[in-house]
Amino acid sequence: MKNLFFIHACFILSYVNSQTLLNEPFFYGTTSGPLCGTGGVTANWTPHSSAGVTPVLYIISNLTYPGYGPGSSIGNGATTFANGALPRENVNRIIPLVNTGSVYVSFLLKVSGATSTTVSSDYVVHFSDTFGSTFSGNANGRIFIKNQMLLPACSLGLSKGSLAGAAVYSPTQYSISQTLLVVMKYKFNTGSSNDDSVYAWIYTSGVPQTEPPPHLIASDMTVNDLAQIRSICIRQGTVGTSYGTIDAIKVGLTWPSTLLPVEWLDFNAQQINKNEIRLNWSTASEKNNAFFEIERSADVESLSSNSEWKKVGTVKGNGNSNSIINYQFTDNIEELNKSKLLYRIRQVDFDGNLNYSKIISLDFNKTITVNPVVYPNPFNNKIMINTHEPLFVKVMDIRGNIIVKQELLPSEALATEHVHSGIYFIEITGNSGTEYYKMIKL
Repeated sequence: MKNLFFIHACFILSYVNSQTLLNEPFFYGTTSGPLCGTGGVTANWTPHSSAGVTPVLYIISNLTYPGYGPGSSIGNGATTFANGALPRENVNRIIPLVNTGSVYVSFLLKVSGATSTTVSSDYVVHFSDTFGSTFSGNANGRIFIKNQMLLPACSLGLSKGSLAGAAVYSPTQYSISQTLLVVMKYKFNTGSSNDDSVYAWIYTSGVPQTEPPPHLIASDMTVNDLAQIRSICIRQGTVGTSYGTIDAIKVGLTWPSTLLPVEWLDFNAQQINKNEIRLNWSTASEKNNAFFEIERSADVESLSSNSEWKKVGTVKGNGNSNSIINYQFTDNIEELNKSKLLYRIRQVDFDGNLNYSKIISLDFNKTITVNPVVYPNPFNNKIMINTHEPLFVKVMDIRGNIIVKQELLPSEALATEHVHSGIYFIEITGNSGTEYYKMIKL
């Protein structure tokens, strides 16, 4: 059996759950008008109350926020919400069904003002368990705007499903006409029918690479949970509340897939001979991606960003993509006296914004003797694994759910007739280590 060197497998698993559900840059032409419904610019959104009555509008003016995943260069418009006497049109857009784990929504928000000098509040964005024109669902995960027009300023609030009085508000007052990056997370919990959690973050600059502690945590926990999430909704407020603009909405299952310009799918390293290391990585989506810079460090004392990094190569990105793209780079290490190396990828947007992969380590003192020949890819009714030792194999979907697990004897095939078409990760464990493979079922 051939000895190979591999990164620690835990890194690959950190991206198993990555998935983008919706990217809405509001690119609907060069004519302003109603967003949807009769005379609307798109059928992607649907009015679900008071259709056509003071409609949500599409405007030819977009919001920008450096470093935000959907990319300020994508789309030439945005949508506006207003306020006033009810009834007023509210709209929704369908997203794939989710009923486990977490769902994130991020968007750019600019509050332009309010029609009252008194303090008032209403919610403008929320999730729902239904969709379409016959919408009759629950509105959970509510983002509120409380106008403080005597300053003039506003604060943002969050509730699980209650009205303004039960919402939790940010201590920070945000300036009118300032572009904010807003993130909300709805987390499904399994204990009871009213224990789901809702969190929010508000930023005026910067985009954290990993999920930080929330700025707001909804406190109205006795509100009934959503059985599922099927749509993201924009709502117009009542008399005296705030009005403004929303742009660049993105919905995903993880923080990176929702906010970062590149959604990393996997990243692995393999020594192909004594002088060369092959790096392989994949992206599930890219926004405004110019290129990748591969960086290496021999500073094995720390895995922190303070390690001494050297650029060893550049690979061109694919700009904008919503499909899986595979990349490869070979690093020549002939002149290095090494026992362990660190690698990371520095992703650069066309506008100069940066995004780093996580750090992976390559330990030359550890070997994995599982034979890496796994085929075919794509596969159909079986997966063949060439090996001379018994193996334990798991097939996992992109959420990390185990679809198949089986012990295999040497040269025994893994039966996959009942596995549905899609992308899977294959975990193979032998006597001295574990490897992971990304494969596609036809």
